[in-house]
Amino acid sequence: MEQLAISWVLRDQCMASALLTTTDESHLAGVREAVHRTEFTAEELAALDVCCPNPAFTGLSVPDVTTCT
Repeated sequence: MEQLAISWVLRDQCMASALLTTTDESHLAGVREAVHRTEFTAEELAALDVCCPNPAFTGLSVPDVTTCT
C-alpha cells in the first residue's frame, strides 16, 4: 500500500517531491520501485477513485490545485 501511495502522489506533474521516512532499510527497495512506477491504467485510476474519492467531490473544502504554477 505504501508503494501505491508513493506512485500515486508522484504521478502528478504538479508534485515536485514527496517526503518519505523509514526506520527499516528493507523498505527502501519498495520506495525505489514505487518512484519508477508512476503510470496507471484507466482501470487502476477508476479503482483508486472508488476506494479513495477526491475530497472535492465529497463536499469537503479543498484548495484549487488544478494548475501548476
